[in-house]
Amino acid sequence: MPDFKYGSTLCEVYANSALRYDGLPGFCKKDKSGAFVPISFRETYERGLDLATSLIALGVQPREHVGLLADNRLEWILSDYAILLAGAADVPRGTDITDAELIYILTHSDARFVFVENKAMLARVQHCRPQLPHLQGIIVMASEEIPAAEGVYGLEQLTAEGARKRQAGDRSAQERARAVLPEDLCTIIYTSGTTGTPKGVQLTHANMCSQIENLPLALRPGDRALSILPVWHSYERAFEMLSISRGVGTYYTSLRGLAEDLKVVRPGLRGHPQYQTRGAFFQRPAIGRTRSCTSSKLQSGLQTRAALVGIHRPGQAP
Repeated sequence: MPDFKYGSTLCEVYANSALRYDGLPGFCKKDKSGAFVPISFRETYERGLDLATSLIALGVQPREHVGLLADNRLEWILSDYAILLAGAADVPRGTDITDAELIYILTHSDARFVFVENKAMLARVQHCRPQLPHLQGIIVMASEEIPAAEGVYGLEQLTAEGARKRQAGDRSAQERARAVLPEDLCTIIYTSGTTGTPKGVQLTHANMCSQIENLPLALRPGDRALSILPVWHSYERAFEMLSISRGVGTYYTSLRGLAEDLKVVRPGLRGHPQYQTRGAFFQRPAIGRTRSCTSSKLQSGLQTRAALVGIHRPGQAP
């Protein structure tokens, strides 16, 4: 087995980043005034453990699949942390998913629990609920009033409950995380379905950790990057995992706010003509066939991504 510097599973990568980069800003999202508010690598990990503790209490089992239907936001990475630290694998997709795809993916992946971005996404899942008899729980990410319904939970509520359990001595999440193996699945990414029924692409912890160890990008603790590409795509996902392992702060933006956020975050933007072909960089195996390798196309793609969002270093002129 190869020697992993940053961790042999993403659970280890997350734990190690909390230890190595502690108080450094890991992720930043905007508050109501539009100002970026940071959350450190340590706090991200602790909140992930809190939420994972509640997931285990709800009945999430090791190696089961949990849906994750949301776009780029801080709560996405917190949910990802929690799912993996609970020993499960996530099944991510954006909010542009059709009802037919939603039903197919949650059914095909046997997801009993699903995270949704907000009330609008909750309403869509509830509308499809009659065709999802296996679904037991829905967790809403957004901090908004959630309609009372059986099996519907708020992410903030579950995180707070998990924190109380851990303060009382509950160590179930840490035990689950330690039991995760490199060959365990960390995610199932479904294709867009433009050529037929979506195909589930299985990636293991070893697959992701191989990318983290071998991608030749010179990132340093304290660097900053803007996140705008869909986080559930393998391309952006690999870069975010790489950023966590290297102590790079991720700032969430959008097409509408990109111009202003470039001025605030100052990631040293460098344009690149390959931007329009970013989706073709990663060659992924079909479900049932996994591999641990560093794709040269993914390397090229991530180098392009770094050029697009740029990397800002403290004291460096934009």
